[in-house]
Amino acid sequence: MAKEKGLDPILEPYYPDICQRPDIGVHYEGVNYALEYQCSIISEELFKKRSEAYFQSGIVPIWILAGKNIKRIGKTKISLSGFQYFFLRQTPSGKWVIPSFCPNTNSFINVSQIHPLTVRNAYAHYDVKTIFHADPDFLFDPYFKNEFNISEWKKEIRKVKNFLAQSSSAYKNIFLQDLYSRSIAPASLPPEIGLPVRHSPFIETPPIQWQTYLYMDVIGKERPFSHDRMVAAFRNRVKNNDIRVRSIPLIQTGSEVLAVKEYLDILINLNIVKQTGNGLYKRTASCGEPDNCFCLLQREEDFYRSITQSTLQVN
Repeated sequence: MAKEKGLDPILEPYYPDICQRPDIGVHYEGVNYALEYQCSIISEELFKKRSEAYFQSGIVPIWILAGKNIKRIGKTKISLSGFQYFFLRQTPSGKWVIPSFCPNTNSFINVSQIHPLTVRNAYAHYDVKTIFHADPDFLFDPYFKNEFNISEWKKEIRKVKNFLAQSSSAYKNIFLQDLYSRSIAPASLPPEIGLPVRHSPFIETPPIQWQTYLYMDVIGKERPFSHDRMVAAFRNRVKNNDIRVRSIPLIQTGSEVLAVKEYLDILINLNIVKQTGNGLYKRTASCGEPDNCFCLLQREEDFYRSITQSTLQVN
């Protein structure tokens, strides 16, 4: 395919400086790429070691997930393992994507706009093209429209809140125990808890959980707080194993701390948090607990109606 598209790929080239041999080596738009098609699971240590070696040699690795491993759940959902998150890469234009190839249909599958809902399930957008219709940019620097479906996200995050307490392991869920000790039901969590942010894939813990902890520890307090205080509270929860972070070897400039900053920015944009000066922030006046389920859902509906793509700044 690469030759037909005007490229000059090399099958299994050997790079002596790093003692590695990818499936394909190719030069495109001034960049040297190493393509690795991976059908089976390898260790995190080996994945990181091979990827870091490529980067250090000035080669950009693209790990391509076997199409059989794409577990699509409906139109805008996917089930991803921790290993499959390793394949998430940043394109030259700044987009994040998991590239995949299915040899049975000769099709490339790009999974983009990935925003975790639970540990396994995530909101996602799919682009599929056969090998005959895909140009090189579809692999190296794909273009995606801003098609984040806010209504779908609202529906899915509501499901998570509703069913969290009904899972078979709910009785031993420490997060639920923490909520109940404060007389909070997960289904009654406000709509500003459970928002998508660009760097959320760096956090394995679901968004409704890590964002709730930030509310409990910092945002919901009476006293003003700083961004550093939010980060410190987040890291303390990580230290106590209340929040788990995730390694994404192919995105070298990202981190879970950026997700915390993005969440704060969204709350400011939505006027849920306001700046009080000197680098401090405070939650605006609370609208109180909803009287019933109908009031809660109506508030949620109004909240999401006010959100725009630019407010979320999702990729």
